Amino acid sequence: MSKVTKSSLFLLVFVFLLFVLAGLTVGDEAAKNTMKETVKSLVKGTDANKANDNSGSEINGTIKYEEIFADTIPPPGWFAVNEDGSPAPDTTWEYYEGINFTSGDSVRPQAGVAFWANNFNNANGTIIQDWLITPRLPVIESGDSLYVWVTAISLTYPDTLTIWVSLLDSLVSSFGFPVDTIIDPGPTGEWHRYAMDITVDDLIVGYEPFVGFKHDHRNGGPTGSGSNWVCLDHVILANGGLATSIGNSPNSTPSGFVLQQNYPNPFNPSTTIAYQLASESEVSLTIYNLTGQEIRTLVNERQSAGPQQVVWDGKDLHGNQVASGIYLYRLKTENNIQTRKMILMK
Repeated sequence: MSKVTKSSLFLLVFVFLLFVLAGLTVGDEAAKNTMKETVKSLVKGTDANKANDNSGSEINGTIKYEEIFADTIPPPGWFAVNEDGSPAPDTTWEYYEGINFTSGDSVRPQAGVAFWANNFNNANGTIIQDWLITPRLPVIESGDSLYVWVTAISLTYPDTLTIWVSLLDSLVSSFGFPVDTIIDPGPTGEWHRYAMDITVDDLIVGYEPFVGFKHDHRNGGPTGSGSNWVCLDHVILANGGLATSIGNSPNSTPSGFVLQQNYPNPFNPSTTIAYQLASESEVSLTIYNLTGQEIRTLVNERQSAGPQQVVWDGKDLHGNQVASGIYLYRLKTENNIQTRKMILMK
């Protein structure tokens, strides 16, 4: 039997400690990786065992439209508008397969092979407004929700997206219905899912809208006080995902609350709008055009329960006769909202 010297014993103990430390390090790194995957899955809106599932299966309800940008060229109907007219390189939304920053940060697609990003590198001291516009979406139903994944450049300077709807066409001037605002905190490359009620209090139910994502920004760029990148990926329209306001569905309208179809319809020059209240309430009855602009408020007062009616003479709030076309009238109480359409035909 060989003799164990103090030096050899010391060496054995040292090697043993190295193995122990190595095991702890590997275990700690594995734990970190597991945590990263969990966080990643939560960011994407999936649960942990679906970390690689980007199909939208985590969305509650029926998916009516989904775009994951699965090609290296933008899908048909998607386009960007440089509303503020800023010159290159500060142009507008662009289509990327990936972005690598000099800081070492990067952005990779959330679902497909590409995504959209907007960069205001030299926006210092100015307001930038650029639009990313979708194709015409399927008919909006009561209970529809819009989902979109967004990431900004850093935790320090959030970027702002406002979401708008147009019922007429894809011109920027037609986006008159505000839907929601997204302020993403970053960090760079970490996708966050945002969900919103796309029905605009059921004002656009029954229409096939365009959706516009407008990046509003001031004072970005290398010498500015704000960040200058925002990225957007994976857009879903689904029905039943979020609780929304009460719409025109007979099953969702409470007993005693009724908004009647105006009569006559079509009309010229005036029409009568009748409705019934389930209980005493603050009431507003407002006319809108198809760009979402308020034309006139016919009722804005507290009313008792029971039948009510009001006549619209086809004039706006300034007393001017409005043009022929389709108009929306919305009845809103403390507990309910309902919207219908009417036609002025001269």
